[in-house]
Amino acid sequence: MRDTLLVLFATLLLLPIGCSSSAGSKPPTADKAAAEWRSDTGTYTVSGSPGHTRRPEVPDWAIPYEKKLIVGVVTDRPAVALTIDDVGAKEMKPLVDALVANGLRATLFCVGSEMTTEAATYAAANGIELANHSWEHKPIGWFRPAAANEQIMRTNRLLHAGTGEWPIWYRAPFQNYQSNGMKAAVNAGMLVAGVSNDPLDYHGYKGDELVKRLNRRLKPGQIILLHKLPGTIATIPALADELKRRNATTLTLSQLAQLGPPATSAWQLEPLSRFFPR
Repeated sequence: MRDTLLVLFATLLLLPIGCSSSAGSKPPTADKAAAEWRSDTGTYTVSGSPGHTRRPEVPDWAIPYEKKLIVGVVTDRPAVALTIDDVGAKEMKPLVDALVANGLRATLFCVGSEMTTEAATYAAANGIELANHSWEHKPIGWFRPAAANEQIMRTNRLLHAGTGEWPIWYRAPFQNYQSNGMKAAVNAGMLVAGVSNDPLDYHGYKGDELVKRLNRRLKPGQIILLHKLPGTIATIPALADELKRRNATTLTLSQLAQLGPPATSAWQLEPLSRFFPR
């Protein structure tokens, strides 16, 4: 009995040593770390979810923007970011053509389930930035973490397949930035875009009325929100004329973000209003 107890005691003492001695070897697949860097693709692959990828580290200019809801950029340059939501493959060509024909740069927030890689390629080839508006345009802030993550990751994969670039910006459908949606965007290595000028085109405003609504709120550093609506696309030439009249340069979100620090409140943009004389 005594010999048996001694053997058991010696075995227990040796178990931790055996575990630590194998630290340099690969652990079982089920116990892999949450994310594994792949140097061949320049992405992170998350174990347990095939193709579940995140973009690499954000560029230096984006570091101050991480983990914040951005509504604008504090800058004395007469520039704004034009963003358009709910974009899918159906309206991509007329929308891109209208922007390019009128000399407007923009960031299009795409709904993954309505997109194609061909549409993404067309936008990128014309200098338009593409961003993530979830896969199904649902309020994913209320989703469970895994489901929220996949809504973002699935759209990222499609856009990457079409453009060769991982999108850097995310905007929540319905501006629903509850915790799981925000966490999913941060986990994807993305920056989160809000809004500081919303002329409510989705309420039916178009033409001169839409231009007036946007114009009366216009300030440098703003993020302007429009949608893929036919009336909005038809208004792009008039909108471009008014922005040029007020000496407002339209940029993509990433271009605007490189002009100054992030604004997390619209009040930070108020002192800049003098830069757009009427």
